[in-house]
Amino acid sequence: MIVWEECSDAEVTALVKALHEARFADEPNDPLLWQSPIVIDLHVQAIAEQQQRRAERQRAGKSDPQAWLLWRNRPEQGVVTRRLVQDPALIQLAREDGGQVLRDLLRPFILDDNDVRTLLQGVEDHEHT
Repeated sequence: MIVWEECSDAEVTALVKALHEARFADEPNDPLLWQSPIVIDLHVQAIAEQQQRRAERQRAGKSDPQAWLLWRNRPEQGVVTRRLVQDPALIQLAREDGGQVLRDLLRPFILDDNDVRTLLQGVEDHEHT
């Protein structure tokens, strides 16, 4: 368990970046890493801590610190599409469960139904090229 109060802002940022890079790097990685529930949960916790600290610093500001968590137009979409193409069982599960597995896998990003449809369509388009 991480004691967030003992971590500097720089350490939290480094952890967020390291986990993000491990999960969404363009180079093929071990699928056990990017699909690991423990890695996903740690990534979510680190981002939540980072966002909380940012919100505390920007309390008077008007920007939405959560806006960047929206999946729409994220640069990671291409990486995720290529990884999904290589995992037909995961694609099938995503189709069967209405995309819940994708929402869980891609946490902390927020995917609505349209995002899931677009991602699955991107996988189909990629398969036919």
